[in-house]
Amino acid sequence: MTSSLDRSLLLEGAADYRRAVADEVMAKENAMTTPVDTVRDFYAAIAAGDTGKMVDLMAPDIEWISVLISTFRTVVPRRL
Repeated sequence: MTSSLDRSLLLEGAADYRRAVADEVMAKENAMTTPVDTVRDFYAAIAAGDTGKMVDLMAPDIEWISVLISTFRTVVPRRL
């Protein structure tokens, strides 16, 4: 059988635990970035030449598709 003092201490400990968990959740939410922040960070990494940072900002399941379209045409001058 627990005394009222033991029960009180147990409840205080549970409340402290809940506050600590809530603080941790809030810290994680505040640390999360928006998609706009990610794009800004990505462009900043490009400007700095930091390829490691660029790769870190990409999703792990990214599929990179490059399309090379040549806009150059050989133009032969014509005589009129």
